[in-house]
Amino acid sequence: KDDGHGGLWIATYNRILHKSSEDGIPTIPSALAEKSEFINKSIMSLASNPSELWLGYRAAGVQRFSFETNELTSFGTDTTNPLSSNAASCMLLLDSGVSVVGTYGGGVNLIVRTGEVSILRNETESLTSLGRFLVMLYQARDKTIWVGTEGGLFQLDTYNLSLIPQPIEEKP
Repeated sequence: KDDGHGGLWIATYNRILHKSSEDGIPTIPSALAEKSEFINKSIMSLASNPSELWLGYRAAGVQRFSFETNELTSFGTDTTNPLSSNAASCMLLLDSGVSVVGTYGGGVNLIVRTGEVSILRNETESLTSLGRFLVMLYQARDKTIWVGTEGGLFQLDTYNLSLIPQPIEEKP
């Protein structure tokens, strides 16, 4: 993931690395090396902007690291503002400051800058089963947010906090 300064964030299964544009060798950033919480947690997703880095884990929720304050904030099923699941399979940071966390089994969670969490509670048939297992989040140029799940393709409506099923046409 581009860091906004010509460098690159790289998440491996058990480590976070940074490759700067100057030296080209991936390293563990010193500010993060002190945070042992980033090591050996089965990283499944990564999102960043110039001021923060977000990591999603297989079974340990999500962590946000602020480059400005060096603060690490954790989100999970047992935190003050709980997530719907600790399996963070994909993430997307919106220009509005909202972090979209897709979980594997718990659907979509939205985290605002203050740390408050909103969980999309859509009771359509498609979301009570395979639609809660997210595998992809993508924001198009027109700001449409696409959500890929084991149950199909959806469009995320952040205003109404809902997922809209998208028909898929099979062409011969």
